Amino acid sequence: MGHAMLALISWLTLQLVSSIQPTEQGPSSTSAPGFLGSLRGHEAGIYALAVSDQLVASGSKDGSILTWNLTGAAMQDASRAMETPLQKLSGHAAGVTALTLRDELLASGAADNSTKLWNVATGELVRQLPHPKTVFGLSISGKQLASACWDGVARIYDLENEVEPMELRGHTGGLYEVSHSPLDPTLLATASADRTVRVWDLKTGRQLWKFMHKDHVTALDWSPVNFTLATGGWDRRFRIWKIHAEEVAKCRGGVCGDLVTWAAGLFFGMDVARSTMPS
Repeated sequence: MGHAMLALISWLTLQLVSSIQPTEQGPSSTSAPGFLGSLRGHEAGIYALAVSDQLVASGSKDGSILTWNLTGAAMQDASRAMETPLQKLSGHAAGVTALTLRDELLASGAADNSTKLWNVATGELVRQLPHPKTVFGLSISGKQLASACWDGVARIYDLENEVEPMELRGHTGGLYEVSHSPLDPTLLATASADRTVRVWDLKTGRQLWKFMHKDHVTALDWSPVNFTLATGGWDRRFRIWKIHAEEVAKCRGGVCGDLVTWAAGLFFGMDVARSTMPS
């Protein structure tokens, strides 16, 4: 969720900077550098965000999802675009805790123990996926959806066929986040309350690596250019794990290297680690 917020800020800056004229700052206005405006429409707190090239989606404590069109003709009146949602999607019976967007498909997870798939072009609810507990993380890659559920199980759904999902079991605590590697979508990372990050081989459903934190791991994301994984959690530590491409192949063959710290000191709460091959 953190990377969605950063992406939103960056994307809005690029899209709106030429459309919003500077205004005089009043006592109640936001004067932080780079602040452009607020998207208004929710009546309760916002729990989740997702960003695509065309849309921003926001999920609320009241179970509603709003989508926002901030491109093209909509940006001719930037203030109206920021005040008027494109759609309101209703269907969840509890707070929306996870969102992800790919093309015209929006996936939403919620505290009503469900994941819903929406066509954002039409606003149609196209599929519902029941879960045993709250869904806190979602990731779409190709025709595959991964969910992070508070029962500790990651589930992999086929978006083209309504078949039983693959279940990835091994965590001993609830899941906060899940993410496909952009470089190799058959690698999936999960973050858990059991203080671990785990990397899975979706070709076999086998766990490849387990990385440790000292408390709940609540956020993770992959680099788009290599097998580097960033993780963060309640231990106030931001960790970077780098896995060499050749090690991915070797680990899939049954020989997995351990991780060792090569920057042992903490710098503003950051640990950096790399993978090592066994001799």
